[in-house]
Amino acid sequence: MDHLRIDREFLSEEKDYRPVKQSSLYFPKRQTSNLLYSTGAAAIFSLLISSCAVVLVGPYDEITDKAITDLETKTEQFFMKAESIGVSYEDTKSFVSEAKGSLRAIRLRSELYGADKNKGELTDIDLLDQNFDNLMELRKTGSLSNTAWKAARTSIEINFQALLQIELAKKRSSGVSEPKTK
Repeated sequence: MDHLRIDREFLSEEKDYRPVKQSSLYFPKRQTSNLLYSTGAAAIFSLLISSCAVVLVGPYDEITDKAITDLETKTEQFFMKAESIGVSYEDTKSFVSEAKGSLRAIRLRSELYGADKNKGELTDIDLLDQNFDNLMELRKTGSLSNTAWKAARTSIEINFQALLQIELAKKRSSGVSEPKTK
């Protein structure tokens, strides 16, 4: 009952009560609108972030993939021919010339898709180009021993493996070669 007395006393006092405005301390107009704007901006920003994918490598290019695979096949055929029946200096020179021409075309396509995004691929293309030059130098000097030949072949095969791994990774990340589910 004490709490009723306090209420009656409180009501009996004459005070100047004003209606609470919506822009009072409890409902500030600016803060409410700022809150709506910032919430809306955060929602839009999160939608943009979640819908955009960050691309760190160039896109998959089927023509580049096929060109690398074709060049790798021709290179393996050249090495098999060289090991079985031998190849002349002119045969080696002709093969290296064609291979370097193909590499330049592959490099051009990789650069078109973005030199900064295909930096690893371009580096491997340059290394392969250098290894073809090394093969030609070995052939010029005539010191094409079995060990030197195997070392040159191994270096070139490693470059092709790196290039093919890059292409397969691009293919996988683009969704081109996703396994089909039944």
